[in-house]
Amino acid sequence: MIELEINKKIVAVPENWQELNQATMLALAQVYFAETMPLLDKLSWVLGSQLGLKKKEMKNADAAYVYLQLEANGVFEKMMFLLGSPVDEVVVAGDDYFEQKEIIAMQQLLPTVQCGDDELIAPDNDFSNLVFIELLVADDLFMRWQQTNDDDWLARFFGCLWRIKDTEITDKNYKGDWRKEFNESIITTYGLRVGKVSKSTMLAAALWWLSNRIKLAATYKFVYEPSDADGAEDAESMAQQGTTVMLQSIAESGVFGKLAEVKMSNALECLTYLNSKIAANKKAAKTKVSDGND
Repeated sequence: MIELEINKKIVAVPENWQELNQATMLALAQVYFAETMPLLDKLSWVLGSQLGLKKKEMKNADAAYVYLQLEANGVFEKMMFLLGSPVDEVVVAGDDYFEQKEIIAMQQLLPTVQCGDDELIAPDNDFSNLVFIELLVADDLFMRWQQTNDDDWLARFFGCLWRIKDTEITDKNYKGDWRKEFNESIITTYGLRVGKVSKSTMLAAALWWLSNRIKLAATYKFVYEPSDADGAEDAESMAQQGTTVMLQSIAESGVFGKLAEVKMSNALECLTYLNSKIAANKKAAKTKVSDGND
């Protein structure tokens, strides 16, 4: 974090995604997904929010002076990472010829959200407490929102993840998921329930999801990368083939039980199984080809 004194006010400038605070995240989320907005305008909006400048004040002489100071201090250049992929990459091992990088996703900065009289509880970082069907449905809703820019999809996406507390949990030391159990049959209702939540909060949730989704795809690459088994350029990954294919692939194995049990199993455990299964199949296919060429 870099601290600068601008116009007699200390401004904390994040240097990576891990240093974002909730206020900066909420400000950034309002412009991050705006494809037609100029990059400099996006950064100006975020910094203006940090400085406490209201939208109408961004055009006055004082604001112009502030932005000149920001530019002189190289703040805009330092914050350009905010306009790229919302993850940090760090080298965890390697040498001059080979490096291993680890993807670090954004932290959960919206642990609870107030919606009228209800307090909504967020999912954990890295999707660790999602059930499999919840992950698949939320991902589908997120994609639909990105494709259509329809706020109804955004509300349903947010509502299915940020849910009210399960009142049946009374143990204060409970270490599991405090949210009421996910119900795939009331997706529309989830969207209606969050009508009092601001769009900026929902956009911040979408930004958090995108960051963790990128890490997820890198971690379970055999599930999310297109298959090259047949050398087809238009080959689809298992994730691209859809929810039904992923669910059936696990259910047929019986490892997690029948279909209904698979849906409510831990999402990361299901992805770990699928990733290993696809990796083993690819290895077997390569071995078969190699044996056939001998």
